[in-house]
Amino acid sequence: MAWTVEFRPSAESDIAVIFDHLVQSHLDFGHDTASAVSLASGRINSIVQNRQRIAIAPERGGRIFSNNRTYRHLTIERTIYWFTLDEVSQIIQIEAIFHGGQDHLQHMLARLTGKER
Repeated sequence: MAWTVEFRPSAESDIAVIFDHLVQSHLDFGHDTASAVSLASGRINSIVQNRQRIAIAPERGGRIFSNNRTYRHLTIERTIYWFTLDEVSQIIQIEAIFHGGQDHLQHMLARLTGKER
């Protein structure tokens, strides 16, 4: 059976935050609104599609143990995916997504300890 990749609501929220950030960055660099939205949408599509690459070898990536769970993180094309594995049902749950230069370790530690701002 092949692994299935799912987004948790927290990861979906992360995608929305990344999209807004990318649009604003493109606007700041002088793109018009339509171009900024198009460029940001293209990057978001890549992020969403690249999640499937995790299923090729889901045991890859750094591991963090917290709350009796094993969280893994893997960087694909400047995007850091944090995920958990359900080995029985072979489901990869994307818990969080960070992009570019974000301090993903600090952000994820804050989430896991309930201290996220």
